[in-house]
Amino acid sequence: MSMVFGVLGSGFGLYGYLPAIILAGATQVVVLKRYEEFIHSRPELSQYLKFLDYVDTENECIARSNVLVIARRPKDQYEIINDLIDREWPLLNSVILEKPIAETPCQAMKVLDALDSLAVTYRVGYSFAYLDWGESIRSCYTKFDSSDLAGTIVWKFNAHHYLHNKDSWKGRVGSGGGALRFYAIQVLGLLAFCADWDVLSCVGDSITSDTARRVSVELLSHKGSKFKVLCDSNWTEEPVFSADMYYKNKAIYQFDGGDPFTFPEGYSGSKEDRRVPTLSKILTSLEESDSDWQVVVKKSISIWSKCESHLKV
Repeated sequence: MSMVFGVLGSGFGLYGYLPAIILAGATQVVVLKRYEEFIHSRPELSQYLKFLDYVDTENECIARSNVLVIARRPKDQYEIINDLIDREWPLLNSVILEKPIAETPCQAMKVLDALDSLAVTYRVGYSFAYLDWGESIRSCYTKFDSSDLAGTIVWKFNAHHYLHNKDSWKGRVGSGGGALRFYAIQVLGLLAFCADWDVLSCVGDSITSDTARRVSVELLSHKGSKFKVLCDSNWTEEPVFSADMYYKNKAIYQFDGGDPFTFPEGYSGSKEDRRVPTLSKILTSLEESDSDWQVVVKKSISIWSKCESHLKV
């Protein structure tokens, strides 16, 4: 990749996306000067120092970027995209956003409208769609989507902020956190690659609650297949992650890894964040047609919105 990448986000933007950008073949990454201390505090990032150019302001970073990675809080992402449309960025042709795109489905659609007005391609960090098991589920829908197909994903874990009793936006629904908006949105992103969906039910904590730790969703594809999702982000027992597909009541695919993220066989960057290889796949997809991604992202926001309409206020 000969494109210049810019990164806005001092956490996952650096320990997640920075290695993924280099793995995707880029050789120049623009970051903010204020990130320098954090970068030097992470030994696994030392090998990437030679690829970095430091700038003082966000506008400088954006102005120099062909591809802009924004891995910030949903509120920040919404504001950054809104600010982008106030001026021209002649070098910018692609934007990568972390999930959720914004704090609410309505705000997320406004972000996509703004990106469309900028005439840039875009991607969202829907990593599940590029994991081996996620690609297997996508393949099941390519081959078998019908009333004879059914699937389930069960994801139970104790999120970092619950485990360590920390106040975090990731646990606050109003900030774009919680079981549906921050975690299960990954599953919805995967399913948006698979089919068109109606939401039959969505049961969980109210979207007006301060925290929403659990959510259960049942979906029906337009071709008749059913899919059930259970996400518990405050599970205090052994972590559970399973993905199962059935055709005519017979198992055709099963994954039980305890954790959705596993390193691909032969991958050497085992000291890095486990999401790096899939993030790299998302980045290299920029070299493919953008039309599918535009449809998928908008479809994922539609599913998210339908889920929230089922939750009691």
